[in-house]
Amino acid sequence: NVTTTEWPHDTSVSVWRKFIEWDIPNSVAINSDHFFPLGLRSGAAEKIKNRCEAFKQLGQVCSAYFNSMVDQRYTEVYPYLEEHGYFVKNADGSPYKFAYKGAGPNPFYCSVLDLTNPG
Repeated sequence: NVTTTEWPHDTSVSVWRKFIEWDIPNSVAINSDHFFPLGLRSGAAEKIKNRCEAFKQLGQVCSAYFNSMVDQRYTEVYPYLEEHGYFVKNADGSPYKFAYKGAGPNPFYCSVLDLTNPG
């Protein structure tokens, strides 16, 4: 279950407690914090670790997904990945770039990591 947006004034852990109280079946808490496309927000690692520990104390397992899109504005990482050929490529060998809107109002351009290990 994704609990981060169920109710705007609750935390994901408090929502999970409601699921238990209301006898709503659940087995795993999905961590929806984004590490990409612009990297991990400052201070977020400790917050995520604490949230997962709280879920563990409730007898639940935390899970996360990996977002393989990297925003071109992520200057600490994007140029390195581009230079070393880590992105899905166009026929001419350049990184495939696309506009991604996501949940916000403004699209941004990103590339996707090539997980096929093309060599």
